[in-house]
Amino acid sequence: MLIRTHPTGKAGGKSSGVTLTDKQFEELKKLIESYVKVAAIGAMREISDKELERNARLLDAAGYSQPEIGVVLHRAQSNISDILAGKLTKRRKV
Repeated sequence: MLIRTHPTGKAGGKSSGVTLTDKQFEELKKLIESYVKVAAIGAMREISDKELERNARLLDAAGYSQPEIGVVLHRAQSNISDILAGKLTKRRKV
C-alpha cells in the first residue's frame, strides 16, 4: 500500500514504507483516475471501435499486459494483440 507522507515523513502518526514526491503522487493519482475511467468504459457492452482501440493503447502505455487489458475491456487477449498491432477489424452487427 502506498502512503503519501507529510513533509515530516509521517502519515497519520505512522512511518511510511514508501515516500512519494508531490509530483510522483500527482502522476500516480492521474494514472489511477485514468484506469478507473477506462475500467468504467470497458464495463459497458457497446463501445465504438475507436474507443476500444484508444482504451487498449492507454492501458498498454500504462504497463498493463495484454491479458489484463482483455479483462478490463472484456476482450480476448488475441483481440487485444490485434488491436495493438493496428489490425482492428470492424465488428459486424448481429
